[in-house]
Amino acid sequence: MSLADLGARMGTSAQSAQSAERSEQAGTIQLNTLQRIATALDCTVAYVLVPNTSLSGAMAAQAEVLLSAQSVAAEQSMLLEAQPAALLPAARQALLEQLVERGALWRTT
Repeated sequence: MSLADLGARMGTSAQSAQSAERSEQAGTIQLNTLQRIATALDCTVAYVLVPNTSLSGAMAAQAEVLLSAQSVAAEQSMLLEAQPAALLPAARQALLEQLVERGALWRTT
């Protein structure tokens, strides 16, 4: 389809269609412009965020971050007292599971 044809379908000029095409290529197109193009082409705009990992994987990774942050002070204190500082694997796993079950993995307060 030519830019003139697209512009006509959109109710605008070929220059406006070309400007929209350039914006789309540059990644700066506005959603309302994209919607106008979609309507002109009898299409639907699908604006989606696709995760790079599974939800359970993201939750487990965040639980690891929180547990590491929470255990720094305790580990430092235990080292000062010459006590073993590392959590046993079973205890670490139990704490990670508790963090996931409680939720609030991304809260900052």
